[in-house]
Amino acid sequence: MRSRLIVILFLLVFPINAFAQDIEGLEYQATRDEILSRFGNPIRYSSMELDDGPWQPLPVVRHDYHYDGMEIVVIEGQNIIDNCTVTSKNYRVLTKYLKGGIRVGETENDMLNKLSGLEMACPFRKMGNAYYFWLKYEDIPVEFHIKNGVICKITISTEC
Repeated sequence: MRSRLIVILFLLVFPINAFAQDIEGLEYQATRDEILSRFGNPIRYSSMELDDGPWQPLPVVRHDYHYDGMEIVVIEGQNIIDNCTVTSKNYRVLTKYLKGGIRVGETENDMLNKLSGLEMACPFRKMGNAYYFWLKYEDIPVEFHIKNGVICKITISTEC
């Protein structure tokens, strides 16, 4: 009985990442090899060591992959896409949950209709010209930036 309680408490505090955001099917926890196999060699790549102060015991390296219409930032060691910004119609997000996903160039109404039919979605919020959308059990939103009723940029970021 006690072990069941511990397991239940653990799952409540640390929920399983079953509903991860994706870019063209690539989940948010991706290695360098997975990014390169999915999207090919970037048109530009940069890497730098971050100085997070004395409380950071190991050096942290940030890797930036620049593609035509998309930028992916990965923090080494954690294998987590820290930020992904899409500005091209060539890439879709949430393809694991929505047939065809959502891409830049779709209308605001089409996006809202697709997201409203998603059962595992939390309510989204509009702030200025952007919609912030969360999947249940996730703390990383997908941001849909709107201009003249059309999606002009999609961002997934842990920095928000």
